Amino acid sequence: MRLESFEPAAYIAPEHRAAYDRRFVTLLLDEGSLRRGGVGEVIRAVSPRGERFALKRLRAMGVDDGDSGSAAALRASFDAEYDAHRALASLRGFPRLFGRGRVEGDPVIVMEWVEGVTLETAARALAVDGAGRLSPLVAARIGRDLFDLLARMAYLDGGLAHRDVSLRNVMVDTSRLSVADQVEEGSFQLVLIDFGSAAPLQDGDSSLTARYGAACGATADYAPPEMLTEDVAGMDRLRHSPAVDVYAAAGVLYALLEGRPPYDLSFEARDRCGGLSAFRMKTEFSPEPPAGAHGAATDVRAVLAAEPEVAVAVGRAVAELTDAPSPHGIRLALATVDGQLDALLAACLAPVAARRPSPAAMRDALALFCSQYADNVARALKGEPLAPCPLGPAAAATRRGRR
Repeated sequence: MRLESFEPAAYIAPEHRAAYDRRFVTLLLDEGSLRRGGVGEVIRAVSPRGERFALKRLRAMGVDDGDSGSAAALRASFDAEYDAHRALASLRGFPRLFGRGRVEGDPVIVMEWVEGVTLETAARALAVDGAGRLSPLVAARIGRDLFDLLARMAYLDGGLAHRDVSLRNVMVDTSRLSVADQVEEGSFQLVLIDFGSAAPLQDGDSSLTARYGAACGATADYAPPEMLTEDVAGMDRLRHSPAVDVYAAAGVLYALLEGRPPYDLSFEARDRCGGLSAFRMKTEFSPEPPAGAHGAATDVRAVLAAEPEVAVAVGRAVAELTDAPSPHGIRLALATVDGQLDALLAACLAPVAARRPSPAAMRDALALFCSQYADNVARALKGEPLAPCPLGPAAAATRRGRR
């Protein structure tokens, strides 16, 4: 494949420009890696020097030639995605960006190929029960590192909202450590991908959002209410906010804990609620608190066999007790500790954007939950109060509201 009209993402000195461009003029495509979306595709490309890149292409066949306005809007959206990605590419946890060009008239973006798996795939491999739940401690660590990514986006001038955080748009980079090794290490190399829905935080031209709404990119299972309606005044302003990503990331954490998103938005479920829209489902009903792998376990010993770190914490705590607790008592103690996540998730999933905590506040609360987990297991088994992992006034207001 020949890449034409290549434009580097960053300034290249004139004396080095020709050599830089040669890296991308001719690329060999790995067709087995091709992934298609609605109007675009991503494929792995290799240069003659053996460098691997990811090539994102807006296919002309995916644009409705009968609607010149739609075609222009889609191309403008592709350009906006490039600009958003370029703003983030220098931060850890976001793919490097090399430039853009054209292939057979189609616009393409050349970026780093991330060696790894999506969080959706990793979650299936890490599940500790048949419902697809992860160990609450592992899920909380992934959530901590995901909210850390979102907090880094605030470092940019003006800030940026991704607006489509989901299990499929978060990758676990396995170039250094496998997923299993990252579980053992207690830290995850997460990479946020797909910036097709990203937008600056300050008010700007909202023509794309006004034209396409939620279809502009937000995954309904994780999107906040403000991304799911065109019928309420002021929604466009709320879409340019980090609170959008806080809600979606909390939905991802909920899915890791429970094996499913916070809301069942299937036609059957919505019909049981009187045919409500996804927007009304998320504004008029609170999601059920996640039971978690421990709370839902019929045999907690089988779950502990799949999470050795928690099993060691339980074993050490039990050794300090005069009377060994029953498996049911251990299950209740673990569920009590895991229950600290309920309040954190409830704060982030508040339908009112202003009541959601900041990404940094959520990251810090989850970090505290993880660092205190073993100690709180021992406290719960002894019947002592747990060490708290406070989130701040936003969480307190949400907990009062839910009560």
